[in-house]
Amino acid sequence: GSLNQILDEMSLFAKKNCVRLKDFLHDYDTLRKGFITKAKLRTALSSAGFSLSSGDMRLLESKFQHKDPVYNDMVDYRELIRLIDPYRRE
Repeated sequence: GSLNQILDEMSLFAKKNCVRLKDFLHDYDTLRKGFITKAKLRTALSSAGFSLSSGDMRLLESKFQHKDPVYNDMVDYRELIRLIDPYRRE
């Protein structure tokens, strides 16, 4: 699906299942920088109960990829949380 469709479905899933995505992603960010590897993103989303196709995961990884090419295996999960987590606390 489209990125917006994926984000909408993830947001509905998080709300319906009371998933605090921030907690799952934060656990993988040991340095608390707001970035985790793409592999850790996949693991965290799977642990949280999200069932995403590999194509959907690639779309998410591309959208939230770290802006610095040196860190091209990293994703900025803070923006993902901002867009889909109904329980986020700024």
